[in-house]
Amino acid sequence: MRRATSSFPIDGVASESAIAACDQPDATLWASDYIQDATAPSMYLDEVCRAVTRVRRVPERVAAQHLALTEWDGLKRLTHCAP
Repeated sequence: MRRATSSFPIDGVASESAIAACDQPDATLWASDYIQDATAPSMYLDEVCRAVTRVRRVPERVAAQHLALTEWDGLKRLTHCAP
């Protein structure tokens, strides 16, 4: 049985053991403080994208400590993460 909300490590070079959480019924990802800019590519955004892909989550929106609720597809277009 898959949990409705799951947490997982971001596990990137810069992640410093950060944890992300995804609520599947609501399709919302909480990315800790790792996404701070929704206008430009960043290593942090790439690491969050790779973590989400690794754990097979499909968020529709993402929020973070320094980021208002934002559409995930728009952010993913800024990444170097595989589709």
